[in-house]
Amino acid sequence: MKKKVIVILCACSLILSPAQFVYAQTQKQEQNSLELDGQKFANEDALWEYLEKTYPTVTSTDIESGDYTGKYVILTSIARNVDVQPTIDYVTCDMYFRSGDEKYVLDKLWCTFYDDEDMKKYGCVSGADYLASMKNDDVIEACYYINSDNSYGAMNMLAIRKIGENDGSAELSEKLQVCFYSSVPNDKTGRWRLATISTTTPIVGYALNYYKDYFKSDDEIHGIVNKELDQTYSLSIVAGQLYVVTHKYLEGEEKDASLLFGGDVISQIYIDPATGVVTVV
Repeated sequence: MKKKVIVILCACSLILSPAQFVYAQTQKQEQNSLELDGQKFANEDALWEYLEKTYPTVTSTDIESGDYTGKYVILTSIARNVDVQPTIDYVTCDMYFRSGDEKYVLDKLWCTFYDDEDMKKYGCVSGADYLASMKNDDVIEACYYINSDNSYGAMNMLAIRKIGENDGSAELSEKLQVCFYSSVPNDKTGRWRLATISTTTPIVGYALNYYKDYFKSDDEIHGIVNKELDQTYSLSIVAGQLYVVTHKYLEGEEKDASLLFGGDVISQIYIDPATGVVTVV
């Protein structure tokens, strides 16, 4: 009989009264709640509702203006080449951030540890579970702090979440790392300019943006040396069109105007600066 009584008592101890059940649920919710700015949020949806009301959603182009230095913003991006390493709670990827022209531009390698303790150390209150399962072509939303030099990254996040998947329609491009020179050695005209880059992206993908960013006058002639593809490009304005000639790169041509553009011609195109329409010669 003792054994029966013990069994009955143990079984009864597992049955919670309505008041106990409510208390237990409340305790569980408090343990799982997210805290930010002195407020508690029951779940990620509630947290993101607060973030979207509090901070602006901007593009990477907006950030380059300098208007958001020292502030939090929400950015949309697409992850590619994702590598999740669960043994050390670490993830890396190429992160393409949405720009002002609706393209997604690769800025730099994006990486972070996503262990709860590491996330807390960085000040990130939500997103560890997502980071552990990040996949290629995830469309991501994250709230970043913008540093004084307009930089931002995983260690500047308040929160991160997946909001969709790229179906292939999003246009992805690289952010050019351009080393620009306002003159070319031995140039007798004073109108030649030089830039060096390293990218596998064809010149047609960024020539117009380069023109808008680096041409100060339409009488200039710019040479772009791209050793990644072993090519040199000549950019000039001809009859109102951006004329782009691709040459085979000649060793050392960037050091002497008399050698620049001396390589064999590979292709020629015209780009309308107003419409972006490309005409192949």
